[in-house]
Amino acid sequence: MLTLLKRAWVPLVVAVALIVGGVAVVRLNGVFPGPGLPKPDPRDATPPYAAKTAIYEILGPPGTTGVVNWMDAESLPQKASFTTLPWSKTIVAQMPGIFAYVVAQGDSPSIGCRITVDGKLVDQQQVNTRDAQVSCLDKSA
Repeated sequence: MLTLLKRAWVPLVVAVALIVGGVAVVRLNGVFPGPGLPKPDPRDATPPYAAKTAIYEILGPPGTTGVVNWMDAESLPQKASFTTLPWSKTIVAQMPGIFAYVVAQGDSPSIGCRITVDGKLVDQQQVNTRDAQVSCLDKSA
């Protein structure tokens, strides 16, 4: 028993000191509470963002069929098929900016795209080739 105490007295003293110190801190914190969390300054509050409305349009000859891919309001990819043109999709985002992107491929020799954000034309493209594919992009809408 004496040999065990000779080896273990230092870790035992450290453990007791940690326990006593922890209890003292908890007790003193209850007697002398700190200021707590600071209250936020209302002047620092972020103002609500105005909604942004993006309109994606795919243009071409009537009767054109194909596939369109676009980014939604949360910048997630979406996909749909169209059986005639023109095709359009309206996206409303409650963010300071949106990544507006649309790409389409059709079976006609001509296809175009257009992106309008809050009534302002931000990109327009036209492609004239067999089974045309077109894309429009605005990274800072």
